[in-house]
Amino acid sequence: MTSPVWYSAKYQLSLLTLVGSLLAINDVGIAYSFVLGSLIYIIPNLYFVHYAFRYSGAEYAPLIARSFSSGESGKLVLAALGFILVYRFVKPIHSPALFVGFSFMIVLQWFVAAKIVKMRSQPKSN
Repeated sequence: MTSPVWYSAKYQLSLLTLVGSLLAINDVGIAYSFVLGSLIYIIPNLYFVHYAFRYSGAEYAPLIARSFSSGESGKLVLAALGFILVYRFVKPIHSPALFVGFSFMIVLQWFVAAKIVKMRSQPKSN
């Protein structure tokens, strides 16, 4: 099985491409606002996952805890910076679509995580 991190990212980016394309048929402004909101979630989340899960094993417990905390802090800073940059430099912006895109990726992450847990908990058949 591919890494859960890349599985999740591929799933999110695939759905983002599909939904963004469908929205662009009706309104390009709503579409790019949705895409930007989604990317504001995806990019910091990838940073967090990469940073937080660098270590594994009991002997690395202190490093794991520190990396997890630092990764989460970095994720929040990157997400805030993403919103700041979008509101500062992207005109016009459709705020509801921006936040729907962000929220959509959060909910999608829950479902992808549940699917990964289910796939990993199933016994392997020979």
